[in-house]
Amino acid sequence: ALCCSECSSHGGWSCAGPGSCAGHHGSCAGPGSCAGHHGSCAGPGSCAGHHGSCAGPGSCAGHHGSCAGPGSCAGHHGSCAGPGSCAGHHGSCAGPGSCAGHHGSCAGPGSCAGHHGSCAGPGSCATMGAVLATMGPVLTKMGAVLATMGAVLALGAVLAMRPVLALGAVLALGPVHSGILSLCPFRGCVLVLLGQRGLVMAAGAPKVPLVSPKFVAAAATLPMWVLARTGYS
Repeated sequence: ALCCSECSSHGGWSCAGPGSCAGHHGSCAGPGSCAGHHGSCAGPGSCAGHHGSCAGPGSCAGHHGSCAGPGSCAGHHGSCAGPGSCAGHHGSCAGPGSCAGHHGSCAGPGSCAGHHGSCAGPGSCATMGAVLATMGPVLTKMGAVLATMGAVLALGAVLAMRPVLALGAVLALGPVHSGILSLCPFRGCVLVLLGQRGLVMAAGAPKVPLVSPKFVAAAATLPMWVLARTGYS
């Protein structure tokens, strides 16, 4: 009592259309076929149920999964092999190249692989590690810029016969000579402070005496400069 030749009987089978097979422990060999246990195939390339797999377009293979459309896979322990595919545990793929969920990875455009991650757009993967990894070079470059500016201003003031700025020139030029671009992030922070002190002295010395608060503040950074120069920071 089979309703189509593509479905082999194993007790209580029904075939609703070309290549569709609904029932228990059955397999459908036609277009949009669905092979597995306890599965049903509702249309071309769609597979809804438990322990089923759908071999058509937008196929969904795995346990306890369902495939709602081309390249979309929603459910537990499922994988979707279509465009914007999402393979992993407890994950869902909401669109081309987007993967939201836990312990999932998205292999399509804008892919994001990792644990507890999400992919917000084409080629974008937000992680704290990536942000923190870029802070060191940024601080080092900031130190280089500030130290160079302080060196230019302070050296110009020294050449203009203002010896009060000599310490400012030393503070600003010292980090430049210590291989600033190869320093670690902590030293980069120190060099930022030194460059700022050099700028303060270069800008403020024409109108302040030798023992002004700005001079004392700049001189207080001298031990930090020594540490940066000797490599103990």
